[in-house]
Amino acid sequence: MLLLFGLNWGLKGQEVINILRTNESIYDQALYGKSTLLRGDVKIEYGGSILTSDEVLVKDQNAGFEATKNVNINQGDSLFLKGDKATYTSATKVAVVRNNVELEDKDLFLNGPQLNYNRALSEAYYIDRSRIRIKKNNDFIESNFGHYYSLRHLLMFTDSVIYEAEDFTMSGNDLSYNTTNELISYTTGATTIRKSDSSIFYSLKAQYYQQTHEAYFYGNVVAFNDGLEFEADSVYYNDSTNIALAYNHIEMQDSINEWILLAPYAENYRDNDSVSIPYRSEMIMLNGNDSIHLFSDSLSIYGSNNAKTILAKGNVTLNGKQFKGVCETLIYQQIDSTITMLSAPVLWQDSSQIVGEKIILTLGEDGVKNMYIPRESFITEKVGTGLYNQIKGRELTAYFVDGKMNNIIIKGNGQSIYHAFDEGKDASGKIQRKYIGVNQSECSDMEIVMRIDEGGVASIKFLTKPENSLTPAAIIKASDSFFLKEFSWLADKKPSLLNDQSNFEWLFYPKIATKNIPLKDLEQDKN
Repeated sequence: MLLLFGLNWGLKGQEVINILRTNESIYDQALYGKSTLLRGDVKIEYGGSILTSDEVLVKDQNAGFEATKNVNINQGDSLFLKGDKATYTSATKVAVVRNNVELEDKDLFLNGPQLNYNRALSEAYYIDRSRIRIKKNNDFIESNFGHYYSLRHLLMFTDSVIYEAEDFTMSGNDLSYNTTNELISYTTGATTIRKSDSSIFYSLKAQYYQQTHEAYFYGNVVAFNDGLEFEADSVYYNDSTNIALAYNHIEMQDSINEWILLAPYAENYRDNDSVSIPYRSEMIMLNGNDSIHLFSDSLSIYGSNNAKTILAKGNVTLNGKQFKGVCETLIYQQIDSTITMLSAPVLWQDSSQIVGEKIILTLGEDGVKNMYIPRESFITEKVGTGLYNQIKGRELTAYFVDGKMNNIIIKGNGQSIYHAFDEGKDASGKIQRKYIGVNQSECSDMEIVMRIDEGGVASIKFLTKPENSLTPAAIIKASDSFFLKEFSWLADKKPSLLNDQSNFEWLFYPKIATKNIPLKDLEQDKN
């Protein structure tokens, strides 16, 4: 057995390969040309790196070497590289390690079928699917192609990239990871994040700061969580506080509570199951065959599933097939399916206008079931030019059939003005109306029956002794006025769904465009 120590090959100016140990050294030009084969417990040093292997072929003129069997490379006790085979070229200072490759430094551990390592630049890359474990957080990254810039503390991956953490998994086509600030970035192609709580995020670009637990999503963002799906241009999400902020072109759909929300900006507080929108938005409440469109300057949704509360404030408008309304504040309680309209509420159904101190609607499967006005109730119906049927009282309760008012009960301080017409058909069969006169009544309690098919008042039943007066049409003067105190015809305030939607810039609000979150510098704070 031949042992050689301290031998070196190399011309002046070239990288020197020092043989520190070997069991056997063979120089056979017939077999190896001008190269030398080292066999058995080989240890060599080149450029500050140490290689051990069972067998090493040192190339002529110090051009490099080929190592086979149990290859181990140690660079400055800070990087360790293993494999079955290794080829090193002195001119490029690139080592190619193949089969059962393992690389380890202070930041990570990598294994795969092949790894190229540039010793001069302290950079490594692979072109076959490999897996990396990040030591700091014990997360894993897999990809078909990868590049590790050791001095810059930066990893870059392409093609079928998967990032696995304890509480989430990210997948996409292009990922970078900064080992200093733990910033994960998917910069091109679709990105998917699946969290351990079953929530899912999709976007064209994404970033995640593990140190601060902050995520940024950009471009066609779609998220799913516990029956809630939303889309937006960009989303910020804090994993520690469970707060999500969505920006521009927002569309939320809640399949459990059956509503759709359109807004330019939204805040989602997951710990208390709430959504807050400080800008004008549109909510579409799905109720049986009807869809109620709710517009407001601000909107809050809170509470658990099937017990949600919706609070709308500022220029509130309601638009549905069965009714329309306006107010300044609206509260919807899902647990009892009630809509409470506050602050100057006005409601319209068919030709009837309804006002009160507050209006409470109870919804059923087929629309509105009943309506309750505890104080200052007033119903008005226009029946002709300058002619209005009016019913006023302290407390009002209305019952609906197929979403239309069927009968109304007035309790306390009941008053009414009713214009009577005689209807008939002329010779051609066309309906003609002849004005008879006006009936004015005062009665503490009364019941009004509505015309279901045509809308409007069909009859009034007085439940206590009324005081009535009838003024025939023949003696009514042009100067006569028939209006109850506090009469007000508010047709100009009646909302139009088409008008509301055309004036609603929910897609993009320029005044909050600056809140679109810019992409972070991948290498910031690396020191």
